[in-house]
Amino acid sequence: MGEINLGAALKNGAGDPAEEKPTTNVAAFNPTTALVPIDKIRADFEEVMKSAFYIKRDIEALEIVDDETKTHAVSLIGDAKRFIKIIDKRQDEIIEAPNRWVKAVKNIAASLVKPLQEAANAGTFKLSNYNTKVEMARREAEKKAQEAAAKLQAKINKEAERKGVEAPIVPTPIIPQADTTTKTDSGTTAYEVKRWIAVIHREAEIPREYCEPSMKLINEAVRNGVRTIPGVEIKEVAEMRFRS
Repeated sequence: MGEINLGAALKNGAGDPAEEKPTTNVAAFNPTTALVPIDKIRADFEEVMKSAFYIKRDIEALEIVDDETKTHAVSLIGDAKRFIKIIDKRQDEIIEAPNRWVKAVKNIAASLVKPLQEAANAGTFKLSNYNTKVEMARREAEKKAQEAAAKLQAKINKEAERKGVEAPIVPTPIIPQADTTTKTDSGTTAYEVKRWIAVIHREAEIPREYCEPSMKLINEAVRNGVRTIPGVEIKEVAEMRFRS
């Protein structure tokens, strides 16, 4: 991995064009060289893979007909669960170092992204406020123009009535909305879109068709001993548990 020049990547970007763009040197490191080869990992698990095959075969072939076969089934299931723990533990050991490396890289990237995202959000907020002010000014101007047109219409109506002729209609002034699209030389384009959103203020007044049951709250109530809830079937089920 060679040198990464952030200045070249940000050419024509924000800041003083006369300033020297920053250069970040990333240490040459190939994470794959620090990883355990897949063939070695596969060989590491070879004995467990054989055991897994035999356990699966024996359980599928087993027919539980008495206490002896029942005990044998429990023994096979216990073996399967023990091997699962062994595999999970070994997996965690293998990926621990790569996971630490990945986490460290993500932390570095996040520390750079966070201030940039905050800056972008702040700029977006200011753009939105500016567009709102422009739209308010347009609406005020349109309202004044329409009021003036209404006064003119009333005056024309009165004059036409005096002369006994039909009054001409004064067009209603409509001031077009400003174009919110902004294009830059660097290739960035910003534009405003409008959409409808809902904000809940009084939950109790929301019609039922817009609500859904909370299974989390229902299951919590059942665990706490509630056995009757309108519209809910509460039943007892049996499941096997194992200790080893």
